[in-house]
Amino acid sequence: MSRLARSIIISLVLLVVFSGSVFGQTTYSYKISYQASGQGNPDDMAIWIHPTDKSKSTVIAADKHGQVYVYDIGTGGQAIQVITPPGSEPGNIDVRYNFPLGGELVDIVGHNRREGSDQIVVYKVNADRTLTRIDNNTIQTAATYGFCLYRSKSSGKLYGFTTSKSGNSQQWELVDAGGGQVDGNLVRSFNVGSQTEGCVADDEYGVVYMAEEGNALWKYNAEPDGGNTRTAVDSKSGHLTADLEGVTIYKTGSGGGYIIQSSQGASRFDVYQRQAPHAYVASFNVSGASSTDGIDVSNVAMGSVYPKGVFLAHSGSSAVRGVAWDVIAAGEGLTIDTSWDPRGGGGLTPTPTGTAIPGDIDKDGDVDIFDYNILVSDFGKSGNLPADINQDGKVDIFDYNILVGNFGQS
Repeated sequence: MSRLARSIIISLVLLVVFSGSVFGQTTYSYKISYQASGQGNPDDMAIWIHPTDKSKSTVIAADKHGQVYVYDIGTGGQAIQVITPPGSEPGNIDVRYNFPLGGELVDIVGHNRREGSDQIVVYKVNADRTLTRIDNNTIQTAATYGFCLYRSKSSGKLYGFTTSKSGNSQQWELVDAGGGQVDGNLVRSFNVGSQTEGCVADDEYGVVYMAEEGNALWKYNAEPDGGNTRTAVDSKSGHLTADLEGVTIYKTGSGGGYIIQSSQGASRFDVYQRQAPHAYVASFNVSGASSTDGIDVSNVAMGSVYPKGVFLAHSGSSAVRGVAWDVIAAGEGLTIDTSWDPRGGGGLTPTPTGTAIPGDIDKDGDVDIFDYNILVSDFGKSGNLPADINQDGKVDIFDYNILVGNFGQS
């Protein structure tokens, strides 16, 4: 055995010893359970950020048993409003801000109706945080299963994507129909391949992620002329465990952050770099959340309950679990950055797709023993150091964990 090979093996053994849970998953306790009386199965949710007092933000949960619930995010899960939309099951739900409607800017909440009703439903958020339905009841889609919103950085237009059990996906432009109502125009159709529910759009980078449940998490161009070209973030032959369900994005002020995917088959959440090539970062669990469908995350500081943001997960039954983001970030060596503003973000310049793999400290295109040696040399130091992989101001065991997770990648 060569000296280099022996050094690599010893290094990896030491990393495992030091890091303890590198190859396992930590389970994090939830802080609040959002679960109103009569709630059935709220398998997707969205976070609405209050414009002036972020501690008054809300969790909006689509219960596929027939209701939409609006919760105060920080008062122990108190329900503000319960809506029973006409028709059958509300599906996935999403939020966007400052939509021009009738000469004013309103915050939009949208969801699909699935299992036969097959429609996009749109609400506006009122000053008292309740919702009022504003679509004109004519946005009839093909068979739907999931839904997400996308705002184009180039045109400013707002779109809704629907997904389906057949894999067919549609893109609808949402428009002011007059009279304070919203209508929709079909602008694109494409097929993901097989049953797909979860999706999320990254407005700043102009892409949409589709979770094909039995196969892979795919990235598509989100513009109406984006075509069928796609790339895989990961698949069930990698870190993901089918069924693949909810997917969400943690965003930072620098254009960084993470894509988080629910691996329902393992009751686990898998984390990837937001920037291409989307390197795998970590996996974790949430107490009481098994067989999870929908998830959401926010970097925004929302008062004393979630001062560094929140991660939300469908419990697998009748609740939404809220976990403080800083707890997960500390355990997994992830970034905490409350500077990105979902109401005013979007001015970033996308990072080229050749972004270095986290752990490639010497920027030579791979993560190897030379990167490890740099990290060892800087271990325990603070400041703006290349070995501070997660950029939290110090070189520590969390940087080790990231390097080990990507060791050997190029």
